Amino acid sequence: MKFKLLLLLALCSAALSQAQSPDSFVKGYYIDASQNTHPGWLKLNGVYSSLQFKADPQQKPVKLSPQDVTGVVIEKDSFVVVENYKVPYGLSNTTVSTSFARVIKRGEITLYEVASVIEQQGNANVITGSYLLQKNNSSQVIRVPDSAGKFKKVLSDYFSESGIISQNIKTGTFTVDNLLEIVDMYNKDHRVSTIAARSMNGF
Repeated sequence: MKFKLLLLLALCSAALSQAQSPDSFVKGYYIDASQNTHPGWLKLNGVYSSLQFKADPQQKPVKLSPQDVTGVVIEKDSFVVVENYKVPYGLSNTTVSTSFARVIKRGEITLYEVASVIEQQGNANVITGSYLLQKNNSSQVIRVPDSAGKFKKVLSDYFSESGIISQNIKTGTFTVDNLLEIVDMYNKDHRVSTIAARSMNGF
């Protein structure tokens, strides 16, 4: 599971980056619900469900929720707010109402990474990373399944507008390890189709 390993490394890298910073805060900014930008020092919690912000390193941090924020930039990473997606919890699924999500790829389909608690072991939470997909013309956010069978079913349907991608997912040629390639391929094909359509219409 090469792609899942990369996700784990990305989560560890982000945690290490914050751990090496004074007070675990990293320089960046957030955008509030009124689209005002607030530069300062920020820290996301381990499951991306809340944000701490200090306008000055010496100040006491203010805790912000996804409802208070529309976007976050911490160093080179951009985060947005996503809503109502399902993640595994124990033997079933649970719905996350709102959380921050790291943007991996933007386009007609945007690929996000989130962190979520999948179970509790004693007093400790077990946290895992998940990938989410969202089409530009839809408010629906779907989680990319871990199992090969569910990956084929869910994503072949999701990418059904692209016959080549959908077929390669069904046959197992494309797996979760090819997720970045799948999203890039879909977005590139959509850009080409859009340009061609505009050209035919005289734009």
